[in-house]
Amino acid sequence: MCLMRWLRLMKTRRRLELQSSTSVDLTQGLITSWQCMSSSSECSTLLFSHTHMLTWFYSQNTHIHMAHSFSICVYACLRLKDDTSISRIKAFESWCGGLPAIHCANNPLGYKFSWSPRGVLTAAKNGARYREDGKDVDIAPGMLSSARRDVDIGRLHLEGVPNRDSIKYESIYGLDGLDTVLRGTLRYPVFWDHIGDFVDAGMLNEDGIVSAETLGDYLNDLEDEALKVRMKKFPLCLESRVCPDDAPIDMLSSLLSREFVFKAGEQDMVVLRHSFTAENAHGDDVKTTADLILLGDKFPTSNTAMSQTVSAPCALATKYVLMKNSQTKENHIEDGVMRPTNVQLCRQFLEDLDNEFGIRFEVNTSK
Repeated sequence: MCLMRWLRLMKTRRRLELQSSTSVDLTQGLITSWQCMSSSSECSTLLFSHTHMLTWFYSQNTHIHMAHSFSICVYACLRLKDDTSISRIKAFESWCGGLPAIHCANNPLGYKFSWSPRGVLTAAKNGARYREDGKDVDIAPGMLSSARRDVDIGRLHLEGVPNRDSIKYESIYGLDGLDTVLRGTLRYPVFWDHIGDFVDAGMLNEDGIVSAETLGDYLNDLEDEALKVRMKKFPLCLESRVCPDDAPIDMLSSLLSREFVFKAGEQDMVVLRHSFTAENAHGDDVKTTADLILLGDKFPTSNTAMSQTVSAPCALATKYVLMKNSQTKENHIEDGVMRPTNVQLCRQFLEDLDNEFGIRFEVNTSK
């Protein structure tokens, strides 16, 4: 079901011109690859995650783990490692957020949903682990807001919280021994204030069922009067009826999915920042940042910024696999499991993201 939904979204993407006698569009390419499942020697499986914008593609014994976020950070890492003036890489930070465009973030939450809010609400209850200035930090489940910090990208002022276990990516990126390693999620300021109120009101609980008939009745049962006042000011219809079998988190998810959605003419936005700090031979710090701010088309559209950043890596992975045996162009795809640690592949990937999809990172280096 998820595959078919994604394929329908992808029908709006431009056709990919393969260097052969036939022009094959992406949808047909994916369907052809998917059909390889019938063969024991050629297996294709497609999975994707909107949260991290990762794409996994398996075909003809090749496993490509392609994501523009992974490619840019690994490419930057390799470029730094190849720089003879760099003695060591000290810190890596990666921030990512799927948000309403700033002119469309016109509700108190500063957030709108194009899919089930339950996933966002559940993620807000996670714990996290990261390293900063040589110290490993553990954030208990439900306490992410205590670790939020300001993250300014261009003129955008955002807040970031750590995302699950960042430390395990140290070895994945080939960066063992970092003083700082942190991967995080971006939101507009005040988002976490309201999430804190939802938590205090018991609205993120997944156990039990709601006994109240309406949202207003539910809030009237709160013992904290100040919290009750704040929650009643939050723009959700107090007369909204509650499904009697709902857990509190399902009640809230249902209410948010009605009120906090994109309206016609509004746009979503994807924001990414990858930052490396390295030490040169003179002991000075050199910082390299790669930023992406991408706006989607106006709703109603399937060509959102989120769908573009999810589908473009898969489109390129599909193209590379289909062209693997082509003799007309240099190809860096190998048999077996691949991560984007091949600098030539990363460079090709980033160039193709820019040239074929208009997805471009702004890279800056400062001392």
